[in-house]
Amino acid sequence: MLQRPWTFTGDSMKDWGDTYVSFNQHAYQSEFQIREKATAAYVMGDLELGRFTGNVGVRFVRTEIDVANGSPNNVWNPVRSSNTYNDFLPSINLKTNVTDNVVVRAAASRTLARPDFGALGALSLNDLTYSGSGGNPNLKPIMSNNVDVGAEWYFMPKSLLGVNVYNMNIGSYVTYGASTAQFYNNSVKAVTTYNMSAALNTKARVRGVELQYVQDLGNGFGFNVNYTYADGEERAKAPKSACADLGDCNMIGTSKNSYNASVFYENDRFSARLNYSFRSAFLNGLDRNSAIYQDDVGTVSASVNYNLTENLTLSLEGKDLNDPLLKSYASSKDQPRAFYKNGKQIFFGIRGKM
Repeated sequence: MLQRPWTFTGDSMKDWGDTYVSFNQHAYQSEFQIREKATAAYVMGDLELGRFTGNVGVRFVRTEIDVANGSPNNVWNPVRSSNTYNDFLPSINLKTNVTDNVVVRAAASRTLARPDFGALGALSLNDLTYSGSGGNPNLKPIMSNNVDVGAEWYFMPKSLLGVNVYNMNIGSYVTYGASTAQFYNNSVKAVTTYNMSAALNTKARVRGVELQYVQDLGNGFGFNVNYTYADGEERAKAPKSACADLGDCNMIGTSKNSYNASVFYENDRFSARLNYSFRSAFLNGLDRNSAIYQDDVGTVSASVNYNLTENLTLSLEGKDLNDPLLKSYASSKDQPRAFYKNGKQIFFGIRGKM
């Protein structure tokens, strides 16, 4: 006989929360404030070296970050951190026409990305176990040295076959591990050292290949297919990270295989596109000393645009139209951890330009 477990209904839980739950004071340990100021300047010049053309440039970026990172007390008295980073980002891009229809491109660059605000802020402490979790306000910007080489064959108008190989060496990749920090401990009424689980900078490398195929079918119809293989690896084994403790050095959020396939129609007034995207399983972080993976997932999206005038466009877009089930698991797929859906999303928009 099949027995179903008894649970509260969603409506009953909502009614109870609406009646008895109120938030009339601050939860200071869970609050944080971040101020980030970025200033940039760049110079660029065109190049012509025999059969090669391109450009070379350098960008200077100054990043100032101030974090008021949670308060371990019952009043707003946060731990404040301020850091300033000055970075030069050079780049060079070259191309040459091997034939009238074949173009070879090469590029080298140094790029910068900033950590998510959630990785910088937030604080949760357990005064009895001297442990906690939260953001790391001392995270450095994510710097990467990149090399790309590719070729494109334009075998007919509006159609191409392309291949690109790339290598990225990341000197301040953000992973999740352990560190120590000092906070006021309410149980002993003194500043103590806590073992913290938080984001850390480490080193990583990504290399792979990208393939692209665009085919014009005539009369405004066509399709587009692209595939990316990414071999990502954490290299420095940050303390208490999945790489150091479990030997799992996959980069967080990096799928080895991903592809997109779309069909489209477009003319001067109307355009429509239907797209399917897939990404293979990837490491999503750590939970209770277990590596947590997000399983393979495929999503369907669509968009329709209509130009009312030269300057006014109506748009209708749909995301996750197949209502995909997102699954996470620990170490292997026979150890499921969570199943959830975000639901379909529909957007209507009006775009204007002057």
